[in-house]
Amino acid sequence: MNLKFSLSLLLSVAANMAIAQPTLTALTSTPTVGLKDTLHQNTTYLPGNAGANQTWDFSGQTFSSIVPNAYEACNSTNNCGAFPGANLVDNANGSYIYYNATSTALSIQGTSVSGTNIPNSDAEDFFQFPITFGNSYTDTWQATMTNGGMTFYRSGIDSVSADGWGTLITPAGTFANTLRVKRIMTYKDSANVGGSPIIINYVTTLYSWNDVSHKDMLYSTSQIVATTGGTPSTTNTSTYTSGQVSTGPSGISNTEAATKLNLQISPNPAHDKVQVAITLEAKTTATINITDITGRVVYTSISNNLSTGNNRIEISTTNIPAGLYILRIMAGDTISASKLVIH
Repeated sequence: MNLKFSLSLLLSVAANMAIAQPTLTALTSTPTVGLKDTLHQNTTYLPGNAGANQTWDFSGQTFSSIVPNAYEACNSTNNCGAFPGANLVDNANGSYIYYNATSTALSIQGTSVSGTNIPNSDAEDFFQFPITFGNSYTDTWQATMTNGGMTFYRSGIDSVSADGWGTLITPAGTFANTLRVKRIMTYKDSANVGGSPIIINYVTTLYSWNDVSHKDMLYSTSQIVATTGGTPSTTNTSTYTSGQVSTGPSGISNTEAATKLNLQISPNPAHDKVQVAITLEAKTTATINITDITGRVVYTSISNNLSTGNNRIEISTTNIPAGLYILRIMAGDTISASKLVIH
């Protein structure tokens, strides 16, 4: 074979791998308990362009507001009982978002701000997994809150689409192979005060950027338009995260110990197939990701209706190049991971 042609082909393949569009799954993009980062915010709204292989450069902005952020177990907070089904909490300096994290979705069970609980009677899917460029979904949700002796009813619909991928640049650094997700959230608050209805209509447009090597979003920009009595008001916010611990496929975090699901992989090294064995405490659905050392997802599958006790899942590895990988599996709200060698 011509050496020059071989080298050109190798460089071409490497370049295509370097700009491969990402696929977000529960394993790559669900924050884990103990994850901490810092939110830097300003009052701009700059989403940039949609499309493939974009470059979004937000590094020249000034961010004056700094908010500490941490993900906690639901039962570690005082208000956990108000949010049935929640197993993960995002605590942004005392403002709480309660999530139910599973292998197929990251769903908002409600929020708690300044002591006011707003539980969702119908959860809001912040992410449905897996999601990649070109995917879209809609989700309806409802919530109720009591404030100042009045009960407000909130209902809405989210239209979500992964409308771009490419390189993101923030003051925290440059992140290749990020996925941009656009959310248009249309909702209203309604209440009855002394026989007079009060209705506030909202339209929130939120863009967020994630990659497969960081559990939390890397950047977001949003615009909220609230209309009361025909008069609109607009609030703009952009946020980037810093200090986020990378939990990507180049390593396995302490919260992903293989012992959680009694995860066993055989044979390892593998050639054309691998058997994944796990032990479950209840029936559930499991998502499996295999990622290479650059953070690129090379395999994703979802196994439905797994039974209580021992389960075995067979994966074909014939289309995965030889190398060192990390296999992650999320079953219910539990994540386990192990290194995998493919010959």
